[in-house]
Formats: sequence, C-alpha cells, structure tokens
Amino acid sequence: MDDISIYIHLPFCKKKCYYCDFYSLPAGSLPETFIENYLLAVLLELLNYTDLLKSYRIKTIYIGGGTPNIIETSRLETFLELFFDILKKINPDFYDNIEEITIETNPEYISRNLIKMLKDEGINRISCGVQTISKRSAEILGRYISKNKIISSIEIITENFTNLSLDFMLGVPGHYIKDELKFIENLNYRFNSLKHISAYILMIPFGTPIYYKISEKQTENKSIKEYNYFNKFISQLGFKQYEISNYCKPGFESKHNLVYWNRQNYIGLGATASSYLYNVRYTNSCIAEYYQMFSDCINDRNLTLSNFKSLTEDLKNHTFNNRYLRNDSVANNFYKNLLVYIKKNNINHELLNKTQMMNEEIFLSLRKNEGLNLNSFFNEFEQDFLMDKKIEISRLQKMNDLIIERDNIKIPSEKFLIYNKIVGELLY
Repeated sequence: MDDISIYIHLPFCKKKCYYCDFYSLPAGSLPETFIENYLLAVLLELLNYTDLLKSYRIKTIYIGGGTPNIIETSRLETFLELFFDILKKINPDFYDNIEEITIETNPEYISRNLIKMLKDEGINRISCGVQTISKRSAEILGRYISKNKIISSIEIITENFTNLSLDFMLGVPGHYIKDELKFIENLNYRFNSLKHISAYILMIPFGTPIYYKISEKQTENKSIKEYNYFNKFISQLGFKQYEISNYCKPGFESKHNLVYWNRQNYIGLGATASSYLYNVRYTNSCIAEYYQMFSDCINDRNLTLSNFKSLTEDLKNHTFNNRYLRNDSVANNFYKNLLVYIKKNNINHELLNKTQMMNEEIFLSLRKNEGLNLNSFFNEFEQDFLMDKKIEISRLQKMNDLIIERDNIKIPSEKFLIYNKIVGELLY
C-alpha cells in the first residue's frame, strides 16, 4: 500500500505579521459561525477523498496556518475529533500506521488545557513559531511575545510532548544572532524534547507592510553572516542540517516536509491548500469560493460541529454529487474523476509533463543535504543526469558549488545561499 499525506490549512490569525504573504484572515473580526462553517467545509472536503484514502496508508498529517491554536480550544478539539473519526472509519488502523501528526502553534496562545487536548487527540509533534526574542526585531516583524512567555509556553509543551520544533528568523534588523543562539543553547540544555529547529532567512515580499519599511539590500549581508554562523553553532548543539533551512537531532527530520521535498503524494484541505497526486498539482481557491463549494450541504442540513458526527454516513452520499468526486471513485479511476472535479469547480491546476517533473525532482532534491540520487532519477525518467548536464556540472564542481558522492550529487551546505543560481544552471 502506497503512502499519502494530508495538509490542513486553518488560515486564521490574530493579525497578519508584517512579513507574511501567506493566505490568512484576522480571527477577531470574523463572526463565530464563520470559523465553524470553515471547519465544516474542511470535513466535507475530506469526505470527498474517502475512497481514495482507502487505497493509501496515511503517513503524515500537518495542521498549519495561519495560527491554528488561535481557534477556541473546545471548537478545535471537536474539529480534530471529527476529522480523526472520519479517518478511523476509512482505515481502522489509522493511528497504528501514521508516523507524524504536527500542528503549528504561536507561543502567545499556548495553555495547558490546549496542549493536553492536542495530546489526547493524537497530535505527536508541535511546531512553535518563536521567530525572534528581540523586542525591536519583533516589532519590525509585526509581532512581539516576551522571552518569558516563550519559555513558559515551551515548558507547557514539553510536559506533554517529546517532539518539539521551533521556528526562528535570520537577517532581521535589530537582533543579535549570538543572543538568539544563546537562547537556543539554553533551551537545548533544559528541554530534551527540542528535536528540530527551522531557521528561515527573512524575505521581503512585495506589497507586505515590511516591504515599505526595509529593503532586501538592508538585510542581505546580515542574512549571509547569520546563516553561516547559525550553521556552525547549531551543529555543536547536536542538530544536523538536512535541508536548506532545517536542522534536527538524529532521526527527527520533519517527515511531512520530506513528503514535499521527495515529491510524494499529498492532499491539501482548506482554502488555498495545494495537493499533489500522480502528476497533477492543484490548489484550492480563496476562502469565499472554497466555502461556496460546500455551503449548500452545510445550509441544507443545518450542519454544526456538534451534530456533524451523527450525520457522517448520510453526508458522504450527499457530498458526492455532480459537483464533487463521484461516489464510486476508487484508486483506479480516481485520476479521471479528479480532473472532472477540479475542472467543474474551476480549481487552479497543472498537469505536469516529464520535463516539469524532472525539474521539480532536481530543485527539490538539491534543497536537501543528501542531494539528488542519480540512480533514482534515471529509474524514474530514463535520463542520465550526469551526461545530460556534463558541462554545467563540471563548471559548478570547479567552483566548489557541487559535490558528487557515490550516487548522489549535492550542493555543499556553505553554498546553499546561492542555491537558486546553482539550480538554475541544472534545469532541463
């Protein structure tokens, strides 16, 4: 049985951070019924995949945002119960087989009640967005959480979880990288549950508030210095780099993110969530259009989270009408029905050809420290990458921008900062 992963997008935040260009909505300005109806739509979308998921082993689930833990704990709990109940009905061995269930959190909204609930519902990995401990830097980013609050939130998480990941940002004006790393060092000493660190270089997306405050030129040199210093320091704490921006204790890579980098199948649920099945990539619409796809079912049945469970079997038949995947969908004809589904609902999609898939394999694999496996590339595409790109590879090797080790070709970690330039020379 092949593996598949699931991403759930919960696009609600207290307010959008100044650097963020992800799709999100301010939860405080939304009616209570809005969030509940959105969660119902996600559950209905999951039902559309019932027959497909019977043919797969669910490997990982990632609940991202937005800020998922800004949703009222009792409402989030009910949603998770319903979501996992559907998966257990599809596959009674769901919990036995799944390797990782991650939820993103903001330390500002961590409570013991929340963390205990997440543990009880089967979540086994917490990702917590720290970003920076500098007040000045946090204000530039449009967020501020005190160091004491961050520490207390981590204490609460580690009382229940043994797999914690923290996010930090590099290149942000106003902070000192040595202070950030000293903070990480202290956390690493105190909390054995800290298994993973993500460190992202600050980007300045066009149109975001930060775009009008600072320029990339202001942060470029700082980012380079901090990235190189971070890499050296973090390895001394026992974290190995396994991808451009990700570091872990041995065996604690983000299994879900590896699904993306390894071009494996996944479905995305929720507004603007993307899916990759077979050679089809498709992306859900923004929240108004997304909700419209399921509003008839929600309104006709007066659905709420509290009455959803008793109607699950009936709902499955209701949602599989001519606007959705057919009720007789099975793995063998799912591809055909998938195309009908995305075209009928005007879902943005792309059918990847061989060249596009080869290029994706190249630029995704070269993000990882292990690089591109040449044998796997040949077996999938019947193309000899070393011969096809012999001139480019030779030139890059002379500049120490590429390394060939056994059957793998990879970018040295100290050259990851020019990743785009290197990969650009290797695409078909």
